[in-house]
Amino acid sequence: MVELSRRFREYRPSSYRPAARASAAGPPGVPAPRRPGLATLPGRVDASRNFRRTGGRHGRIDRDPATLAGRSNYFRATYAQGSKTAPVAAQRVLHHERLREAARALYGRTVIDPYVVFANLLIPGQELGIHTDIPVFRGVNHQTVPSWLRVVMLHSGLFDDQRIPIATVVLHFGEARGGEFVFYPDGPGGPVATHVPSHNSGVMIDADSIFHGVDRVHGDDTGMRQLRSHMRLVHDDGDGWSLRDSHRSVARFASGDVRFSVSWKARCFVDQSEQAAASEAQSDLSLEAVVERLTVDLRTRDRLPGGADGLSELELAHLLIDEFVPFPPPTLSRPESTATASS
Repeated sequence: MVELSRRFREYRPSSYRPAARASAAGPPGVPAPRRPGLATLPGRVDASRNFRRTGGRHGRIDRDPATLAGRSNYFRATYAQGSKTAPVAAQRVLHHERLREAARALYGRTVIDPYVVFANLLIPGQELGIHTDIPVFRGVNHQTVPSWLRVVMLHSGLFDDQRIPIATVVLHFGEARGGEFVFYPDGPGGPVATHVPSHNSGVMIDADSIFHGVDRVHGDDTGMRQLRSHMRLVHDDGDGWSLRDSHRSVARFASGDVRFSVSWKARCFVDQSEQAAASEAQSDLSLEAVVERLTVDLRTRDRLPGGADGLSELELAHLLIDEFVPFPPPTLSRPESTATASS
């Protein structure tokens, strides 16, 4: 995996968008949503907004907005996804039996369907704000229901009967300093657990439900402060990495200073009939239907006294996130426990 990371052509910041955002109307034949602005908000506006407001779990807010944004604008690349051709090393991880066994133990489900392997690279000064991953729901069109709203759906508890459980394994490689993996196994009100990464170790969690993140990577953050969303991270011919703006090198990092992890995800089913039902499900839960179910619940909580129609798309999105996604508050005094690594 380390060799694959170095051979891979490039890694882009998580905020990078290769093309203009797709139309909110979605694929041909799908009616335009009543609130199209909700579909065009940034994919993880929930997590990025929380990080900007709180400064991460330690509450460290940079005065410079660009620097604060760069802290969590980590680099990503997909190694294997579905049936697409992938490097041999990535295929071995995607279909690794030990990971399947761990997923079966996590949920007590027998049919494990791995579907993606991707890499996250963090340079010195970066961290991954506390968040939960993007869940998967049967019958939801993921092209029209944005990522942040699917996170809201999970935490609302209103769509549990359509949720497909996902097992996530985070594999760590290399010896970067800092970058501890932190998570809240007892919920956002409980103590934070810390896993200190070591080479060739991993952590498996229900990342869709359990809040987690990565503490700041140690080292000189001068290069990180120059990061912009159009840049890319590439491995040099020698032993190091370059942050590049087109073909110009903006900053260089030693290999030992870059935190490298690989995430493996698999859908988990009770049996093959449940798996078949999920694959055959129609995309019948539209953006409008999702928002309507959530707003009905807001009304029962007396959180929409004036009605949703009086809110802008941005105001409604922020209300949904604030009401349903219970981010752990930043604190330095909360007790911590240390998680053991699995090699």
